[in-house]
Amino acid sequence: MILCNPKLLIWSQEVANHFNVAEAYVLDIELTLDGWKVVEANRINSAGFYKADVKVIVLVLEDYYKT
Repeated sequence: MILCNPKLLIWSQEVANHFNVAEAYVLDIELTLDGWKVVEANRINSAGFYKADVKVIVLVLEDYYKT
């Protein structure tokens, strides 16, 4: 289960719908004094997985590409 602010999820999905840099990519998002901002966008192969649950990422990507 992913715990996240529901408004952030909606905002980030809207950004992803318009800011599609690759089939699989990562958006680094930061909360600034002016609200949520995209700091960086990278293809999935250049994302830093050191703090991520890689197993979950692989399962989600497999499900996505099966459809």
